[in-house]
Amino acid sequence: MGLVYLGWYDESYKNETNAAKWLGRAARLGDLNAQFWYADLLWNGIGIEKNEDDAYHWFLESAYNGHSGAMMKLCHYYMDKLLEFPEEMTDEEDDEFQEYVWDSFCWAKYAAEYENAEGMYMLGVFYYQGFGGTVDLELSRKYLDLAVQNGNKDAQQFIDENF
Repeated sequence: MGLVYLGWYDESYKNETNAAKWLGRAARLGDLNAQFWYADLLWNGIGIEKNEDDAYHWFLESAYNGHSGAMMKLCHYYMDKLLEFPEEMTDEEDDEFQEYVWDSFCWAKYAAEYENAEGMYMLGVFYYQGFGGTVDLELSRKYLDLAVQNGNKDAQQFIDENF
């Protein structure tokens, strides 16, 4: 019902408040797609008050249930967190920074394992840059090639520019 109210099937049914209500109900019942879309509505404040903490919770629930799109949302969430750190960091800040690097890397890896083309692309870039570990050009190329095979055009551009 929630996607109907988002206007996916017929724009005349669009009602974002009802979409949030129905997707929230389905999310609480364990539907991983509803968890993902409910999180997205919460994150963006669509049809419901914006609440990034609750959105994060529902992205996690959806990711733990196998939604690769939620895994990529979490990957980007942690990457965005990295931008908040100053150039000069305390040891504690550096530890937190490294934890976010690792979290971002892991969520991309999980998404790639679920055959998510964006996850494959990000993992290829991460291996190329040594993000989350050491530089590994062989693994980088492997994941970039997989991303291309799965339709990710950014991966082909990255290969063209870097290999």
